[in-house]
Amino acid sequence: MLKELGILALAVAVSGPAAAQPRPEQAPLSLAACLREALAANPELRAAAARAAASEAAAAAAAAGRVPRFDLTAGYLYSDRAQRLVQPAFPGEVIRYDHDIAEASLAASMPLWAGGGLTARIRAEGFAAAAARATVKTTRQDLALGVAATYLAAVGQRAAIAAVEASLAALDGQLAVARALEDVGRIAPLDRLKVEVRAAEVRQTLSRARRDRDLVRHHLASLLGRSRDRAIPEVEDTFPPIPLAADHESLLSQALAARPEVEAARHAVERARARLAAAGAERWPEVDAYARYTARSVVPSAGGGLPAGRVGVASGGVNLRLPLWVGGGVAARVAQAQAQVVEAEESLRAVELRVTEEVRRELAAFAEAGERQEVTSGALQHARDAFAIEQANYELGRSTINDVLDAQAAMIQAELAVIQANHDRALAAVAVARATGHDIATLVGVGKEDRR
Repeated sequence: MLKELGILALAVAVSGPAAAQPRPEQAPLSLAACLREALAANPELRAAAARAAASEAAAAAAAAGRVPRFDLTAGYLYSDRAQRLVQPAFPGEVIRYDHDIAEASLAASMPLWAGGGLTARIRAEGFAAAAARATVKTTRQDLALGVAATYLAAVGQRAAIAAVEASLAALDGQLAVARALEDVGRIAPLDRLKVEVRAAEVRQTLSRARRDRDLVRHHLASLLGRSRDRAIPEVEDTFPPIPLAADHESLLSQALAARPEVEAARHAVERARARLAAAGAERWPEVDAYARYTARSVVPSAGGGLPAGRVGVASGGVNLRLPLWVGGGVAARVAQAQAQVVEAEESLRAVELRVTEEVRRELAAFAEAGERQEVTSGALQHARDAFAIEQANYELGRSTINDVLDAQAAMIQAELAVIQANHDRALAAVAVARATGHDIATLVGVGKEDRR
């Protein structure tokens, strides 16, 4: 996330001050509203859906090979030597000859048996379509994770800005007191200068926090599929909790059963096996049935009227094709398909191992973030108590301004650490949900009717 924000910062810097800056959205958006908009308009998700639709169409085209095929053809022949309409049906039959002949044919064909090759090709395209649908699920879940993480980062940035603004307000108050004490000779000018220096540092921190907030919101607008002429989104102050199963031991099995990446890899294995069966079926004969009706006629002359020479011929039969020798092409294609089966199986195993590792890593991060939440909350209370003590001692002349400023800086760091821990805990919950195959959009209340 930090790397992506760094890239976004560079892009904003390169765009220059002349670039149009859209005004912020007036009404803050909830996470569910952001997910609805992203699932409807994100270009990467729409592209994945289009690829899946193309795979569905390819599967339908392959299945069409089972049904009979009808073709209508027509043609015109002119020859300087007269041609007969049709072959004679019996010796002595009178045949019409003419220079201009028109022909129309209706032909039907249907595969009867192909050694299982046609079925295997249809199954392969079906598995390809299923893998494409699983890839759409993967893209949608990755998009939901990105939107949730970016939304959470925006919420965290708002909390961090509020904490820094509160610290800056306290420093401004201290600066006013220091100036009053300096005027009556209670403190040296150096103490007031130290407060001013610390206030300037906090203002720089506040400026960077506001810049990071804007970058996060620009990134969220990109995930939502908003064009640059639309307003950048504003988020609400809260992030909805992500429910997780209490039994973490069952999450690993759930991930292997629910992750769309695993589903796509399994479909890829089945597709490779179907292609192997189709390649092996090339060794078997293919049998097709056909039927044809052809009507031939001489072209009417300029004098008008239909000529007498019009003939219709019906025919039908069965074709058998048996490959005897193709130069080793079938054996090579079978070997290629076998290697692709091994590749798909090993890819499936690699995906399962990667999912297992990801689930364990995200669960460990979730547990660590929870422990850090407890530690930072206690540390924040101690930092607040220390600052109050140092401030009271300074007013009584028992400590220096350096002690007060150091205590205040420690309190700010403790507040930011709590904000970061809360952010990491919530982000870890989202990451665990994604790693275990949950639909984040559904978890936050986005129903199926809201999605593509």
